[in-house]
Amino acid sequence: MAIYRQVQTAFWQDDFVLQLTPEEKYFYLYLLTNSKTKQCGIYQIPMQVIIMETGYNQETAEKLLKRFVDYGKVIYNIRTKEIGIVNWPKYNPMESPKIRACVEKELKEIKDRSIIAIIYPDRYPMEGVSQEEEEQEKEKAEAAAEEESATAAGELFTEGNKNNNPTPAATPFIKCELEKDDDYGDYNCKSIQYQGELLLTRLWNKQKPNPEEVRMTAEYIAKFGFAEVENAFKEGVKYDKKRLAYVEAVCAKRKERADLAKKNELEKQKRIEQNKKLEEERKSGVGLGLIKTVFGE
Repeated sequence: MAIYRQVQTAFWQDDFVLQLTPEEKYFYLYLLTNSKTKQCGIYQIPMQVIIMETGYNQETAEKLLKRFVDYGKVIYNIRTKEIGIVNWPKYNPMESPKIRACVEKELKEIKDRSIIAIIYPDRYPMEGVSQEEEEQEKEKAEAAAEEESATAAGELFTEGNKNNNPTPAATPFIKCELEKDDDYGDYNCKSIQYQGELLLTRLWNKQKPNPEEVRMTAEYIAKFGFAEVENAFKEGVKYDKKRLAYVEAVCAKRKERADLAKKNELEKQKRIEQNKKLEEERKSGVGLGLIKTVFGE
């Protein structure tokens, strides 16, 4: 992925762009230049990343993305979370062998081959197996890999906790059921292992996280809480530091700050109580002095 994307100055005078609302212009520019874009014009981006980077809520982000699909400017596969920018080759020609090699390499990683056929109809036509058959095969392979990964992660997590609170062997890895119509699902499920897997797959775009990554993420959730770990994952995306060591360091630092703030608050309350007590004693002493002055000892 390049560190920048070129946008021609003619973009702002394009007939289509001139008709867009300010919000649509911003989102269209985001689709062309966001952190997940690639040289080939096709890239994978989870909805959570779009929400985090644009600042929109999920409803608005989905609405705007659908609008540009309807406009015919982008192609979107909700299952693979891949976006293709229509007319990308027209404004980003492969002028050098280096760029061509980069594009060829990136296209090999695209899961939905039908997007390639639309973006590059002359250079990369659809071949052989139909898109539906290809997707069915991919779904079978991904389901098998996910099941194997989940089983391994559950066994590893159970083994690592034998001396503390071991997980029952019959249910080493519990997955929660997600709503079928909700492509992004819900993190509120019974298993912190599965919550960890969701963070790895949705925020860090890891299609097949290994069992050790799932185990470590689950440990962080148990130690620091889900909200803190989720925020650390988002920071990892923002600053391109998608490493679990970074997540642990961020969570530990925030916990240290929170503990210090709590300690300072307790000390402040203690001082307030002490000052209040001293003030009451002082008033009590002044009152006693007046009584002695009037009535004597």
